[in-house]
Amino acid sequence: MADLIPYNDKDLQYKSSFISHFNKLDRLFNAKSKDDFIAVGILGKGYATSTNKNYEKSIDHGLRVIDYKSPIQWVIGDFEQMVDCWVEQGLDPATILNRMSAFNTLCRNIHELAPWWPNPFDDADEKLKRKLFPSKKMSGTKSALTQEEVLGIQEMLNNV
Repeated sequence: MADLIPYNDKDLQYKSSFISHFNKLDRLFNAKSKDDFIAVGILGKGYATSTNKNYEKSIDHGLRVIDYKSPIQWVIGDFEQMVDCWVEQGLDPATILNRMSAFNTLCRNIHELAPWWPNPFDDADEKLKRKLFPSKKMSGTKSALTQEEVLGIQEMLNNV
């Protein structure tokens, strides 16, 4: 008969950590409400209380648009659908950006918990990234030289 080896504290600690991690994943991928997303994907990450509240509202609004899909079902088109819906509602672009930033943060946190999960924001093409995260408009001055100015500079340098 083989000798039974008792668990030591390290083994128990590892098992409880694994079970806790598995419970988080189960709660996240089988979410019953927005509270599951918030509790697992946002809270306890070191964000300020006001940030947590803003993220909670943003995630709630976004999940309503995509009918509370599980993260396993999320694709970048779902986020585009959210943006389109919010644009139709007449929301300020800064508000839309903040809401999408909340989802981007949630997706990064989910990916930390489940590295095998494909983060939809990683698959976004440039056109969609510009739509989701619009850049600030430039001032009235141009930021680059025109073709004529470049040719003029080249000619000037050749004559030196």
